[in-house]
Amino acid sequence: MSLEPGQRLAHYIVAGKIGEGGMGVVYRATDTRLNREVAIKVLPPALAGDADRLARFQREAHVLASLNHPGIASIYGLEESGGVRALVLELVEGPTLAERLAASPLPLNEALEIALPMAEALEAAHERGIIHRDLKPANVKITPGGAVKLLDFGLAKALEEEGDAGSQDASRSPTLTAAATRAGVILGTAAYMSPEQARGKPADRRADIWAFGVVLYEMLSGQRLFEGETISDVLAAVLTRKPDLDTLPAGTPPAIRRLLDRCLQPDPRRRLQAMGDARVEIDDALAGRSHETPAPSAVAPAAGRAALAPWLGWALALAAGAAAGWLALRPASEVAPPVPTVSASLTAPEGAAFELGHGLALSPAGDRLAFPARGADGLRRLWVRPLDRAGARPLPGTEGARFPFWSPDGRSLGYFADGKLRRIEVDTGLQESLADAPWAFGGAWGPAGDILFQDAGGDGLLRVPASGGVPSQVTMPATPGDAHLWPSFLPDGRHFLFLVRIYGRESATAEIQVGSLDGAPPRTLVESNSNALYAPPGYLIWWRGGNLRAQRLDLDTFSLVGEPALLASDAAFDARIGHAAFSLAGGVLVYQLGGATPGNELAWLDAEGNDLGTVGPRGSLYSPRLSPDGLRIAVDISDETNRGDIWTLDAVRGSATRLTSIPEDESAPVWSPDGKELLHFSNKGGQLSAIYRRPARTGPASDLLLGDPEAKLRPLDWTAAGLLLVAREQGGQSDILVYDLEEKAWTPLASSSFNEIDARFSPDGGMVAYTSDETGREEVYVQTFPGGAVRLPVSPAGGKWPVWGPRGDTIFFRAPDNSLMAVQLQGGTRDEGSGLRVGTPRPLFRADIKEHSTSAQYDTVDGQRFLVNREVGAATTEPLALILNWAAALAAAGGP
Repeated sequence: MSLEPGQRLAHYIVAGKIGEGGMGVVYRATDTRLNREVAIKVLPPALAGDADRLARFQREAHVLASLNHPGIASIYGLEESGGVRALVLELVEGPTLAERLAASPLPLNEALEIALPMAEALEAAHERGIIHRDLKPANVKITPGGAVKLLDFGLAKALEEEGDAGSQDASRSPTLTAAATRAGVILGTAAYMSPEQARGKPADRRADIWAFGVVLYEMLSGQRLFEGETISDVLAAVLTRKPDLDTLPAGTPPAIRRLLDRCLQPDPRRRLQAMGDARVEIDDALAGRSHETPAPSAVAPAAGRAALAPWLGWALALAAGAAAGWLALRPASEVAPPVPTVSASLTAPEGAAFELGHGLALSPAGDRLAFPARGADGLRRLWVRPLDRAGARPLPGTEGARFPFWSPDGRSLGYFADGKLRRIEVDTGLQESLADAPWAFGGAWGPAGDILFQDAGGDGLLRVPASGGVPSQVTMPATPGDAHLWPSFLPDGRHFLFLVRIYGRESATAEIQVGSLDGAPPRTLVESNSNALYAPPGYLIWWRGGNLRAQRLDLDTFSLVGEPALLASDAAFDARIGHAAFSLAGGVLVYQLGGATPGNELAWLDAEGNDLGTVGPRGSLYSPRLSPDGLRIAVDISDETNRGDIWTLDAVRGSATRLTSIPEDESAPVWSPDGKELLHFSNKGGQLSAIYRRPARTGPASDLLLGDPEAKLRPLDWTAAGLLLVAREQGGQSDILVYDLEEKAWTPLASSSFNEIDARFSPDGGMVAYTSDETGREEVYVQTFPGGAVRLPVSPAGGKWPVWGPRGDTIFFRAPDNSLMAVQLQGGTRDEGSGLRVGTPRPLFRADIKEHSTSAQYDTVDGQRFLVNREVGAATTEPLALILNWAAALAAAGGP
């Protein structure tokens, strides 16, 4: 559908058409709200009429809208009006690079001065895990002031059909369909596609690097690198023709020639891996600097097992320097002596601290270690350290990560953050979200491309393709409330180990079992309360009593043979989640040394973050809620079996009163408006989970209020009008509903294909603040109640756990960097919310607020003092222990 001048689309007035292509028709328009000129791109009918693709496009567009870089044209929003769906974009004046190249060739300096900001923009986007996929001169604008801006960033991915990546042929690219059948037309996109894109394979940031090289070549030479009469001819040239750099102008600097050669390698593994390197080369060329270095001298061939000797020598130097020379590299003809067992230590990166209780993982080859660590900025993220040299590097974009696990080829890591299962390519930094995983404790990546992780709903194990998708159930506990944790694959790729924690008995037990992807009944191996791993040449490794133990495992019968032997002492163990932090691969064992088990405590902080003291016991505390008068605290406290019970604490003296004491799990307490009753979650009585109601004192037991045999119900808030906010979780997805205690009726409040995980009523009940992940990350929103006539975003850069100030004009929330933020609301009415505005959030303080996927881990009643559930003992600079050739040590000690 076309738009006419003067026509309105929402609050935009169309001025006229300014362009057209396979990705849609573009119009100039005026934003009447902000009084600015914008570009309106009307989406192609194939997208606008497909609900599934449109929903996926909306999610992608939200991610792209988060890009904020002077070299990238912004995406302002997605609008729908009168059946027309369109993107609202920054209007960038000036010619495109394609138009500039058509006028005349570019001088060397002008070409490099355009290429430099292009490289900077691509580098910034790649660091956010976003790639362009359709870089070409027509998508580069040069403003009248000389600024360079990239257009249509990432829209190729946003517009592609489900299953496109890796399955479609190149002619189905969104920018090719406009004229794919028109003979004699040279299509720009085909000429700039990387060989892997031309073959229909998935594209990562190296495809952008290829396209950048093609564009830079065209700027320098004044001619296209790949041409042909038809799209087939162009693609054939991309796939078969080696780029000829001899046609570059004679004055092209050698460093730029080398840069182009690296950008235009057909094999992406040999191609330049990061745009930052291109930026440095171009910047140096413009400044007249040179990177010329003498040719490297020859290196003697390595002895024995090439992948083993270098880091064995490094580890020996760490452990006992006198032995390092014995393991020096030797000629290949010389027989290497037997490799001894070596013990060493791995220190935390400078300025960082290891995070106890969040896992670590050796790569399959045993040459790299991935671990979560808290950096100098206070954020926990993944780090990767090679074992053949000192030094570790953080992986950008992995803030909040925990429990990493490697892909079988050692190129990618899976991990959990912000309620999601995510993957990241270690060398390129590209990452994506694979599935919702709000309660996952560990994952495993099988050789067939499947990932196993914990099910948040039924507490069994789920299976999802490593490319992402809809998870399927693999195991299900025999009794509601039990949990299957810590999967790890056995060598055949079909069977796997996992920990079963059984809660429905007088004393909880745990055992290691062997499961199968084909759904065969699991087999019990041994009683244990920790995760377990299999290690060649045939050992089951697990934790017991502070020690790591090894026992022979027969993979034909899935039975243990002989007696267990001591492998390592003083290994750290987190009883709350049944996890010992250790990893084995390639003859290497790394584990975290024992120490104080990380826990948490309730602390009082003022609005500047000053510590006012702690209250109550230290331990496994969750979801603290202050009573309406601020004199008592309701909290769930877990025991050593990870079963929670509801307690109340005196907010001043800290004296504790236990309210529940049954084998099932009780958690998420919520106060009644008068402070006389509590609601809480429980899986008592055979319900998958339900909401119970009880007096806020000892005595009578809790009574079932709401139950659902198919979903988890969790209380969120309770108003004086008798309305409850309830989270309903099913299949890893959460919605927020309102339940009227008097009418006994349900009303959806925030129900979508995304996760809405926490909500609070304003003090007058006229608004609701809640958390949603519809943008691809958790954000806080506020909407009027009832009806939701007005809904506004509160957190501009990520946030969760909204809590209201006492007057209802302030919302507090937790930012991704663990800062507590405050934002003012202005205007608005209960009925319509007219004039409601959200101010700019301001940070109050940063605290080690306990990680939790759903309930807020802090509270306030006056907006001046904050009760914070903070982590203690989690970060440590104590080194990790490393043992090389540990199996030989077992054999020498007469082990199994």
